[in-house]
Amino acid sequence: MMDQQVLHLEQFLDERLKGELERLMKYRETLYEQLSEYLSLRNNIQMLKDRSLKEIRTMMNLGSEFYVQTKVPDTSRIYVNVGLGIHVEYTLDEALTFLNVKERQLNRTADDVTKRIVRVKADIKLVLQALSELMQLEDSKKPPTRTFQ
Repeated sequence: MMDQQVLHLEQFLDERLKGELERLMKYRETLYEQLSEYLSLRNNIQMLKDRSLKEIRTMMNLGSEFYVQTKVPDTSRIYVNVGLGIHVEYTLDEALTFLNVKERQLNRTADDVTKRIVRVKADIKLVLQALSELMQLEDSKKPPTRTFQ
């Protein structure tokens, strides 16, 4: 009976809790990467505004780290990926407003995911403690072995 409980707890730990923890940590990392990209975009937009640049030359990644030189003739408007592969054309000020909202949303989501990670880690500790107690209980029920000299 005890062996079945131990096996059940080990399966729950390995299949459910550890998998959930890994999934949540990957999701949080994705959120942080998105946040980093939006912060970088914010800095670039702010630089364009501060320097009053009307046109710029830059390098653009075409994929597989293959870059080409690009000229942007009008920096007054920018296309921003708003999610699901949809790009919206904004003025620089509109883009900054969108970025404020998006950054707050990503930070809230990351905070919620972090709280869920903490709960899963606590559940893992609880299961490990229960396993330890079951193992100790199982050991105490075994008849003592005698050694003769």
